[in-house]
Amino acid sequence: MNDDRASVLLVDDRPNNLLALDSILQPLDLNIIKAASGEEALKILLKHDIEVILLDVQMPGLDGFQTAAEIKKRAKTRDIPIIFLTAISREPHQALRGYSTGAVDYISKPFDPWILKAKVTLFIDLCRKNTLLKHQSDLLASRLRKLEQEVTERKLAEAALRRKTAIVELVKTVAVAANEASDIEGAMQTTVDAVCSYNGWPVGHVYLNDPSHGHLVSMGIWHLDDPERYSSFKKLTEAGGKLEGLGPAGAARASGQLEWITDVTQDPAFSRAQEAGAAGLRSGFAFPLLVEQEVVGVFEFFAQHHAARDESFQDVIAPLATQLGHAVQRKRIEQELRRLDVAKTEFIGNAAHELRTPLSVLTGVTQILVKQHRKLSVKERDEMFAMMDRQSERMRTLINNLLDITGMDFGRLKIDLRPVPLREAVESALAANPPPDGWDVGTDVPEDLKVIADDARLDQVFTNLIQNAFKYGSEKLRIEARATTKDVRVSVCNLGAPVPPELVGGLFDPFTRGEHQAARGSGLGLTICKRIIEAFGGSIWYEPNESGGSRFEIRLSKP
Repeated sequence: MNDDRASVLLVDDRPNNLLALDSILQPLDLNIIKAASGEEALKILLKHDIEVILLDVQMPGLDGFQTAAEIKKRAKTRDIPIIFLTAISREPHQALRGYSTGAVDYISKPFDPWILKAKVTLFIDLCRKNTLLKHQSDLLASRLRKLEQEVTERKLAEAALRRKTAIVELVKTVAVAANEASDIEGAMQTTVDAVCSYNGWPVGHVYLNDPSHGHLVSMGIWHLDDPERYSSFKKLTEAGGKLEGLGPAGAARASGQLEWITDVTQDPAFSRAQEAGAAGLRSGFAFPLLVEQEVVGVFEFFAQHHAARDESFQDVIAPLATQLGHAVQRKRIEQELRRLDVAKTEFIGNAAHELRTPLSVLTGVTQILVKQHRKLSVKERDEMFAMMDRQSERMRTLINNLLDITGMDFGRLKIDLRPVPLREAVESALAANPPPDGWDVGTDVPEDLKVIADDARLDQVFTNLIQNAFKYGSEKLRIEARATTKDVRVSVCNLGAPVPPELVGGLFDPFTRGEHQAARGSGLGLTICKRIIEAFGGSIWYEPNESGGSRFEIRLSKP
């Protein structure tokens, strides 16, 4: 069979009519397929590609009109030309009905065979041309889709390249700032500006940890595209308190990772929501600045639109936070080295000064005794010997304290930790350090309360605190202790003037001391106390006493 022959479907319920049509069309060299009903014709159309259908109108079951309607419903067959053949009626309305069902022609019997062949040939040619046009249209549409896809992919690739370039530039900018900035604030400012430029977000801001407050505070470092528009939001931010739970910055501080809020104005935990909304801000994100595992700062940014969370941005933020974390750590180390250098110089100078005073007294008294001992009365010699004894004791105490501190600095402090009865330790220290006349000394320490400590070193701590209270306080000393679910808290408090505000910050530093008319210490006692307590795994701090005077709080572990 010639595969290029056109296929024509003849549909008539009368075999004679089918045979007659076959005979008429034979000279056209067609692939003629016959169907005796509308139902059979529909089945044939599922299997064969037909180019023209000759369809009898009057048939049992599905008539010609119904069969044509079903053919036009199918996408595969709706474009096949249908020629209706009928001997029933030649009324115009019947022809109109045929055309309305999708027929291309309506021929009444008897018909002229030549006309029929001409029309079949014409519609086969038209069908093939339509098929060719459709194929070319489909091919063109496919090429257009491919071209659009290529253009889209190229645009996406260009956008991805631009994004990668922007990311590289962002990381490079931050890395250079972190490594070369003269101060950490400069590196922070560069980072805020670079991230806002990268995202196109108008507001960026930095918090850093403030050890004196124990929480994050605004550094006053901002990126503001429109300073006037965001002035109220900025003012409220810089006047704010603790960050915990307050919007993206508080969430980032708590989680230690990037936090994103699509609409900060709808976040009930965001205290600046109203001001943010008034300034036209919507989305916000924040990421923490980490030094090892410690959150030392938080960067927060805000946009004027609802921005969906960008998961890939986490990959951008990670190297930024790492670079800045290294910069902060490096600055910390530099500052600590400078502090230690200054502290070492001050320590040596203070130690020399403290030793010079009793040494000068000893030298002077010794010279008097050597040169004038024959002229001195017994009473005068006794007074000088007593003075020498006091200054020798002062030097011995100072030297022992200095040795204690240097031993602690070099890890040579010997600590034997064990359960120590706290009440017994307090009473022993009080017995060894009787109060001045007129003092009211009291304790409230449960008898069965024990702490993890070295008993000799714990006695040293209580002795220092008690002696300080007698030197700088007045009238009343109270030592109290209580157990919490996790540890033991000890309070040593006295009446009198509190520690001057200018001394509080460095109270536990070497040679920090107050002044008193009758007593003047070396300024090493509280330093030793702090290092001993920390060696126990505890902590010690100062706070003003509610009723006046000073209060030292100690936290120790329970057995």
